[in-house]
Amino acid sequence: GVSRQEVGERIAFIMSGGTEGVMAPHCTIFTVQKTDNKQKTAAEGKRLAVQQIFTREFLPEEIGRMPQVTETADAVRRAMREAGIADASDVHFVQVKCPLLTAGRMHDAVERGHTVATEDTYESMGYSRGASALGIALALGEVEKANLSDEVITADYSLYSSVASTSAGIELMNNEIIVMGNSRAWGGDL
Repeated sequence: GVSRQEVGERIAFIMSGGTEGVMAPHCTIFTVQKTDNKQKTAAEGKRLAVQQIFTREFLPEEIGRMPQVTETADAVRRAMREAGIADASDVHFVQVKCPLLTAGRMHDAVERGHTVATEDTYESMGYSRGASALGIALALGEVEKANLSDEVITADYSLYSSVASTSAGIELMNNEIIVMGNSRAWGGDL
């Protein structure tokens, strides 16, 4: 009963055509159901919590650079708050679908007097995925902000997140993020 645009604004569609690992086409769908009758109570321990969140749209000159890192970190922190995940150590997986640069997007940035992280569209996927992963690492305390800069993205492999999974695509200009962890605020048997 909602428009396609509303669906796109409410649901994270994180799809990858890449062949990381084993090529096995599949679809995994996470849904959340609010209920007054929790199957398990907070007193019985933490339960699986899943929260999606979107960043604002990025300008082409921000993709693969620190604005994408900091916006991603802010969004992950907001998702944790909304999911009731109290501690970064309770976050176990963060999936991000992020944008990449196209010739048109690069041209737009240059026309407005800006540079982009790379002029190679394929390489831009790595920059965007790297900036997104570092944003997750920053949000979870896996890296310090003082150690981050545009220059370390895709260059310093000592900076990383142990829970990030990122995929870049042409179909969006923002980051679509799904945070999975444990929270006492959630019910269920997981």
